[in-house]
Amino acid sequence: MENKLLLIIMFFVCMHVNGMSLPLFPSQLNLSNGFITDIDEIEYGDDYKNISTLDLSKNQIKRFNVKELCRLMPNLKTFSFSHNQIKKLRASMLEGLPEDAYLDLSHNPIEQIGSGVERALACLRDKRITISINGTRLPASVLISLTKSLERSSWAHLLTGIGLMAGGGLAFVGSTVLMIVSDLDGDGQRSVGESVMFGGGMVGIIGGLCLCGAKPIVTCFQHDANQSRLYWYQEV
Repeated sequence: MENKLLLIIMFFVCMHVNGMSLPLFPSQLNLSNGFITDIDEIEYGDDYKNISTLDLSKNQIKRFNVKELCRLMPNLKTFSFSHNQIKKLRASMLEGLPEDAYLDLSHNPIEQIGSGVERALACLRDKRITISINGTRLPASVLISLTKSLERSSWAHLLTGIGLMAGGGLAFVGSTVLMIVSDLDGDGQRSVGESVMFGGGMVGIIGGLCLCGAKPIVTCFQHDANQSRLYWYQEV
């Protein structure tokens, strides 16, 4: 009896360590290959609160709302809507996507972009989100524009870079002036105090240059660490 109890405990521990879900609390909901036309047709239950992957591919869905799905399934991270009947990409399909989410809109007859889509993408830049819209009817120029909207550095990163450059520039100018006036008596020889001023100027100039150089490094690091991505290709 004790051995059986020990085996049961070990089973539950292994399931938890490996991130596996118990059959009673599934983490995936597969509703693909059906005739669903609207997400309102889905009957939601308390068990759906544990769902992290929702597969609604190969249905007849034309539109959906991410915020509503996340309200009903708060742990949702993977949204699969490939091979449906979505003809217009709407902001509601993007707004509210959680961090580290994956949204698959591939192989839909998308041919229009709704208002607010680029703004919605801009809000997702630093959330490590992956969006796939392969095989749509959108022109390559539109897809490139959407990609740039998602990947462009945010204002926070831009302001960080500007602040570093401004600080570096002030330090450089101030230190240069300090070096110039360090020989106060003009005899060409520097006293201890004047040498300290000269050395401080040199350190300030180097520090200013480093701050200016750190701008792209810091900006790229911050942006790339949480960069969201949009993947697409056009079928030939």
